[in-house]
Amino acid sequence: MNITITNTNINRLKKLFSIIPDTFSHVPLKIGKYENGNCFARIDSTDINGDISFYGNVELNDIKELEPSSMMIIRLQTNRAVLSTLFNPVYDSIQINKTRILVQTKNKKMSIQLYQLLEKDIYELPETNVDMYDAVVSNNVGLKNDGYIILDLDKEEMKDFIDSSSILTPNKTEDLRFNVKTNKDRLVVYSEDYIKNNFEYTFTSVLDDKIKIDTKYDYNLIDVMSKILKFKDYDISTLISNPVVSFTITSEKDGITSTISVPAQKD
Repeated sequence: MNITITNTNINRLKKLFSIIPDTFSHVPLKIGKYENGNCFARIDSTDINGDISFYGNVELNDIKELEPSSMMIIRLQTNRAVLSTLFNPVYDSIQINKTRILVQTKNKKMSIQLYQLLEKDIYELPETNVDMYDAVVSNNVGLKNDGYIILDLDKEEMKDFIDSSSILTPNKTEDLRFNVKTNKDRLVVYSEDYIKNNFEYTFTSVLDDKIKIDTKYDYNLIDVMSKILKFKDYDISTLISNPVVSFTITSEKDGITSTISVPAQKD
């Protein structure tokens, strides 16, 4: 089966892919049509290290080749060269089948070979940060369900937190740990690098002091927050818990919902 992605849908796919963290080398892309006739593209994937999970969904205009309740799944590279070439807004349309993508304009014709889709690549992740927390707790025997906090973080405060972390000079970024704790009705984050540079940041959001957080996250916390912060017009919901931090971002205008999650560190 071949499907045609028109200009508007190309732009929407480009926005969806721009949210994916840089640690992903490829993702399974599902392009389908619901029973009611509405079309969508969806990504459910975990990065190569198993550190970050990504769910993303975008509404698409009608794709005539798809029947209701049908779907095509392809495995697509996420490097910038491929994506900038593939999702170029100057194209009127692109053709996709299970093995390759065809792009043709007045001046050029390109064929991009797709990665082989593996059975282990096809699964579904929770769609919201709350659903992600519930899944983590239910799928890990012995993990205590001690609750979570939903933060309505000011974007300027998020930027200030990220900027503050730049004083750290880790030997390796994977060696950094961010200690996250509740202090009465505030959330406090502390980190220190190998040469003893350190910072402590207290978020201003007032918390439910019945929920106690005492956990650690690695540098993926900063990477994901930095990525999300680029989408200034999107709504951001931040869930903090002892086993996972999870961000759900939404845009009614772009028809996008995405949830990016980072597990806590055990050491």
